[in-house]
Amino acid sequence: MQNLSYIVLLQACGREHFLLWQSGGNAPDMYVLQPGKASFLAGATRADLLAGAAKLGCCVADQEPEIMDMDRSFRMLAALRPERCSSTRTCAQLLNGWNTLEDMARSIGIPMDVPDPEEKASLDLAYEKLFYGNNLPALTPEGERFNPLFTARERQIMRRYLRRLWHQIKARSRQFSMY
Repeated sequence: MQNLSYIVLLQACGREHFLLWQSGGNAPDMYVLQPGKASFLAGATRADLLAGAAKLGCCVADQEPEIMDMDRSFRMLAALRPERCSSTRTCAQLLNGWNTLEDMARSIGIPMDVPDPEEKASLDLAYEKLFYGNNLPALTPEGERFNPLFTARERQIMRRYLRRLWHQIKARSRQFSMY
């Protein structure tokens, strides 16, 4: 593996898992897998993960882990209320959770297709609202904020899509169980 890897501390199902994420550059972003398996290279500690990464020849950026709290993302997703403004913090957490799930799913070959065109359009709009709701300085004019409203349908479709991905990730990888 030649891409630079970054440590992610995934908090999921009440536990902490250290994983390695790689930016794909022009290709899709991915998580490092155990050789020949549909499971993620993971460690209970940062040192465990680094030992596994060394065995695979991964070049790991010297950094503090990026924390991705999936438990918190799902709690925030459940707390979204239709027609109530979402904060920048909520949008950032949900967008990071969404991107994490899609990167994980892609890494182990889980399709992310949404066959219903209307559902796909609603999902795309919800993602766009989360993206702009981050209020990144490069995208948000000075002195302005975007705090999106989500319809009941967008909320329902986001919940269904992200939960489906998470359940498929847990089932295929056989990781991240509470027990």
